[in-house]
Amino acid sequence: MTEESESVTEDLLRLGEEENIFAIYGLSRNPFPSQELPEVTDISAYVKNVCIAVREKELREIKEKFLDVAFGIGEEKGKATNLWVHGELGVGKSAIIIFVYNLLKEYKSDIVVPLYIVSPGNGIDDIFNDTVRQLGGPFFTRLAQRLLAKILARHKDLIHSDDPEKVLEKISDDPSIISDLIQKGVLDTEELFQKALLELSEGHIYVDDRMIKLVLQTVTDYEKSWGSIKNYPKKDRLDGLVTLFYLFSQAGFRMTFLFIDQLEYSWRIWTKSKRDRFVMDVRELVQRSMPYLSVLCTSNTDLTEDIEVNHPTLLRPLPMTPGRVTVIRPLSKEQMRELVEFYLNLARISKKSPELYPFTESAIDFIYDRHNGVTGHVLAACFELLNYAARRKIEIIDEKVAKNWYMQRREEEKETKEREIKIKDEDLLR
Repeated sequence: MTEESESVTEDLLRLGEEENIFAIYGLSRNPFPSQELPEVTDISAYVKNVCIAVREKELREIKEKFLDVAFGIGEEKGKATNLWVHGELGVGKSAIIIFVYNLLKEYKSDIVVPLYIVSPGNGIDDIFNDTVRQLGGPFFTRLAQRLLAKILARHKDLIHSDDPEKVLEKISDDPSIISDLIQKGVLDTEELFQKALLELSEGHIYVDDRMIKLVLQTVTDYEKSWGSIKNYPKKDRLDGLVTLFYLFSQAGFRMTFLFIDQLEYSWRIWTKSKRDRFVMDVRELVQRSMPYLSVLCTSNTDLTEDIEVNHPTLLRPLPMTPGRVTVIRPLSKEQMRELVEFYLNLARISKKSPELYPFTESAIDFIYDRHNGVTGHVLAACFELLNYAARRKIEIIDEKVAKNWYMQRREEEKETKEREIKIKDEDLLR
């Protein structure tokens, strides 16, 4: 058998196997996002693709304007606040606020409740669903245990034991033992829940007793209560959310942080009546939860202008004053090159590769100019261009390769458009 026939045989035997076409560049995969706006299905994975170095200024501003106010600095107590993060589509707003959300989730979830809501197309219903889904059933059981521990600390007579002080000390160290104490008869659920419901609802006109009961009952009848929380009546979900945020504060969480991202995607397809409904619901949610809810929303120019002109009532609970606005601007060319290098390093097999390899600086600058420096567009173009070059085994992606790819893509788009027009014409003739 000749060398050539042996090579063909090997190629045939490799059919169906996964081939890493990016290995020629020392990469394990294509590390760039495949679309301008990645779907955030796994936030913890997505947030790893945030280059802090190129957004240090914006992150520091969000800390000072939003987080420092909510947490409080020194002797100054934290208080509810809000922040609008402005920037055009694809500039990198989502990456920045998801990074902040993830920091709170990873390192501060014992003292705050961070929630990330993306494009709430069904308004308050989506905010409720995402809140419940993100927190998960076990969280509500722990929440109930924390609430009951506080009730018991004030009412030791509810502990049926020869040494209630010792039991209370154990509960203080580990509230989860409340479930065992109920099973052992040390705690009577009926009198305990009755006292808890009375104290948690007394004097609070906005709380929903039904939601309080369901949360408490996750300790004794988890499956049924958790199912009822997930399927809470749609007409009552605003009241349900207000009640949950209130319960978080009563359980000892210092603040609930609500991040509403990509609102413009829902906003542009909503009718005016849907926009009015959303504005009214969010306004009510914020006003009723004012002491313990801080809200961060992203927006672009169109959304900002429409809210200011047609829905100014939203700006009463969520002011858009200079101290409550952070603007995310396009990266400079130097920052964009640094960001591209950051992404490439995520997939480097060998750390010895040149900084931007297989791209050249001029290629990245050319792509930057083509997309006016919009981060999402540039990264999506890098994804496609890297695929294009790897399939053709092009060693270096320089400006000439980039220009050829754009020309080819333009021709393909032109041919596709012509085919679509032809099909439409043929359909009309029929």
